[in-house]
Amino acid sequence: MKIRNLLITMLIAVFAFAACACGAGNDETSEENVANPFVEVESSDALCEATGMSLDAPEGASDAVYSYCKNDDESINFAQVTFKYDGDNYCYRCQDSGDLTSLEPDMDGKIGDDLAAEVSDPVEIGAALAGLNYKWKAAGGTDIGERYAVYALNKGDAGFVAWLDVAPGFLYSLGMDDHADQPKLIDTANLVFVSMQGEA
Repeated sequence: MKIRNLLITMLIAVFAFAACACGAGNDETSEENVANPFVEVESSDALCEATGMSLDAPEGASDAVYSYCKNDDESINFAQVTFKYDGDNYCYRCQDSGDLTSLEPDMDGKIGDDLAAEVSDPVEIGAALAGLNYKWKAAGGTDIGERYAVYALNKGDAGFVAWLDVAPGFLYSLGMDDHADQPKLIDTANLVFVSMQGEA
């Protein structure tokens, strides 16, 4: 009886030790395997050198931080610069547009709900790059430079504008997490956007 109790006690101790060891190992492994996909660089020039994408904050902006996001295979997903301008925080991003050749929907004769439906796919594309996925209260088309753009926003809250520069093949977005309105987004986007291939 004593031997049986001793064996049970030893087994319990072994299982308890094994459980603790496994738990500790899992915590360590999970922390080590979480990689930060963002790489911060020191300037707009360094960002362009690393990604081939030229982005900068507007003149008069502060707190500019330049970085790029990597995919799992270490390729570049997008380049970005975050900055503060006129008291608001912005995130300006650029990525290879792949097969995308236009954000412009067929809006001929469309009004109201029909128009909103026509811009929904381009809005989803822009929102994905901006990293802002909301149920938008307002959306539509506009121009950034000579490029057609889509915007979506919840006035006073989050919003973005997105456009495509077809010649170099880049998709851009300028987003705000807070205080968004259409004039601010469009005016600031026109300040920051410089086509890498000149005007179309």
